Amino acid sequence: MADNYVTSVGTGGSTFASDDISSVQYPRVKTSWGVDGVAVDTSATNPLPTSINASIFRFSTNNTSVAQLAAGATFTGTIETALDQPSISILLVSDQPMLLTIKQYIDLAGTSAVQDIVYLIPAREGFSRSFPLNGNYVNVSARNTGLATTTTFSLNTAYGSLPSADRQGNAPVVVSGSAEFNGTSILESCITGDLALSTQTINPERRDSSGARIPSDSPSVIRLLATTVGQQFLIDTQGYQSIGFTMGTMSGNFSGSNDTAGTFTGINCTVVAFNNVLVNGLTAGSSYLAPCLTRFVKLTVTTAGWASYTLRQIPVPILYGGTSFTNIGQYLGVTAASTNPIHTTPLALAATNNQTLHSNIITATAAAVGQLKASAGRLTMLNMQNNSANIAFLHLQNNAAATTATVAVQTYVIPPSIGATVDVSLPDGGLFLSAGIAYTVSSLITSGDATALTAPSLVINASFI
Repeated sequence: MADNYVTSVGTGGSTFASDDISSVQYPRVKTSWGVDGVAVDTSATNPLPTSINASIFRFSTNNTSVAQLAAGATFTGTIETALDQPSISILLVSDQPMLLTIKQYIDLAGTSAVQDIVYLIPAREGFSRSFPLNGNYVNVSARNTGLATTTTFSLNTAYGSLPSADRQGNAPVVVSGSAEFNGTSILESCITGDLALSTQTINPERRDSSGARIPSDSPSVIRLLATTVGQQFLIDTQGYQSIGFTMGTMSGNFSGSNDTAGTFTGINCTVVAFNNVLVNGLTAGSSYLAPCLTRFVKLTVTTAGWASYTLRQIPVPILYGGTSFTNIGQYLGVTAASTNPIHTTPLALAATNNQTLHSNIITATAAAVGQLKASAGRLTMLNMQNNSANIAFLHLQNNAAATTATVAVQTYVIPPSIGATVDVSLPDGGLFLSAGIAYTVSSLITSGDATALTAPSLVINASFI
């Protein structure tokens, strides 16, 4: 039978479009729309009006659970397809803190995993969020990171056309430049030219009136309580540079990882005494400071009890990695040694005075000799007084015995000013003489001179070590 049929055959009836299927004519219908008495043909310029009365959701039984979780226990959902769903909606309620992970995959077997979406949810805060799904397949896991079994745990997962929104119902906006707001009337008029988007920094660095950084930038102290050995506490350090622990009655081991599913390795802490002793075993009754070297850090309990910690935005204020030593081999190009020391502080004197005093009154006319020390020593003070009208000279000798024939290392004038005192300027720490400390006094300036003095009345005062 051919397509189309004619009514009132033989009398000039109308022809209607139809499709012949197994000798049965199925009419072809052209759609039109409009109010009573009006018919508008449907076309590309006059489409048929439609209305979505409700979003269609598919609730997941594989990734939904109300089974209560013990401390440290994890609910892991089954991998299921999300190819026909644009978004995922997650609702979670728990009286214990939770680590919520949305895992996405390319394949159903889960061998080709893409980046996880991870949330740390405080106890009793609840979680409500929807966002687009980029993965082909998905599953959800929730881990109890608290100290006790949950009593109000409930996880609900659904898929559908719900647009992205946070728990306040706000849609996310990505700001990468003023051009991103073209066509958005309010934002485009506000953020153009020299105008900027007003933002608020989360956990800003605190500074005092002079601009110096304030170290008390920690959030509220977080207290930990462990009832069993092996219990673990997971801490997200994102946005912080260091973490400080105060171990009360608890002891534990400190480790870190950039992936919660990865291997946690030990991280060294520094005892707060700042003695550069690096440990990753935290002992009860001690305080520790460590850099945030990984996104997540973990404290594994070895002795049950309590502890507390704070996260800080300033780095560890010491050289992390141990003490650095510098060996000073030379000072001003000369090898440092006991005979050429590097003076950093004045030499301490014993309470009983570790220096020896010397005084010599010269009234005889013969050239005088004086012996202070018959071995290596350090001359720390020397002054002279001349009560006569005649000049004299003191010849200082580096020698174990004073003789007029010994060459002087230094010669000092004792002027003929009655009552005048000559104070010899010596280096800080004294003048070192390697063989001994001796001197002669004569009436001529020549080294080794033995010329007699004229009517002398001299006083020689010295001290040495």
